[in-house]
Amino acid sequence: MADHPYHIGSLITTTPCEIQYLSKEALLRLIEENADFRHWYLRHMANKAASFNLYHKLLHQPSMQAKVLYYLHMMQAQAKGGNVFIKSHEHLAQILNVQRPSLSRCLRTMKQEGLIDYQKRRYWLL
Repeated sequence: MADHPYHIGSLITTTPCEIQYLSKEALLRLIEENADFRHWYLRHMANKAASFNLYHKLLHQPSMQAKVLYYLHMMQAQAKGGNVFIKSHEHLAQILNVQRPSLSRCLRTMKQEGLIDYQKRRYWLL
């Protein structure tokens, strides 16, 4: 457990719901006494750590082109190959932590160089 007494996070629900707050002691007791919850909780935390590590690696790529290539490679691996759907250049720019106009120029250049291709919102590595 972290030294900080609170877990800071956010969530979005698709339906109205009730939120239950647990004390650190109650959470520890639940982990100790409920094997299903313990399994779910550990899996969730491991996935969260892995996701954070991938995002950290993405942000530390040396150039915008490297960020785009790394992101597309990562997303294609998750989708088991094929096209990567990207909502918009603005959304991708937020993910990559870059300016949208610069990203658009970079994508056009990468397409001209034969590194990637895209049609509408579908992107893929060449």
